[in-house]
Amino acid sequence: MVSQAEGGVGLAGDLSATLEVTFKDENSAGSAIKREWFGLASEAFLTPQAQLLTSTDGGASVRPLPMLDNDPKSAEQLRDLELLGRFVGLALIQQVTVGVRLHPSVCRLLLNGNRRWEWTYDDVKELDPQLY
Repeated sequence: MVSQAEGGVGLAGDLSATLEVTFKDENSAGSAIKREWFGLASEAFLTPQAQLLTSTDGGASVRPLPMLDNDPKSAEQLRDLELLGRFVGLALIQQVTVGVRLHPSVCRLLLNGNRRWEWTYDDVKELDPQLY
């Protein structure tokens, strides 16, 4: 996905275009194959090796890992978060369920209509009880 995104295709391309999924050395196509691809991609985003998402509620939901300003990996993490966002957007367009369960605070941010977000102590408690 990363190499495609760097080339401006795949998830970096037009998400409203027709999506056709095929697996190498397989002749199958259709909605079942599309759902399988979305499931496999979801799992890839959720692996600890991806170093992208974390859970503070025992795996019930995920949120992005914090980014450090001076970390050389933050540009890669930001690119991967953008790919995850485009992946979730593509799943919405295609009406496919994915295995990435976003934390309610992340959903509120996404559905806030681009308005300024005022954090409350309850938001912090819900996001990270230890920090609260």
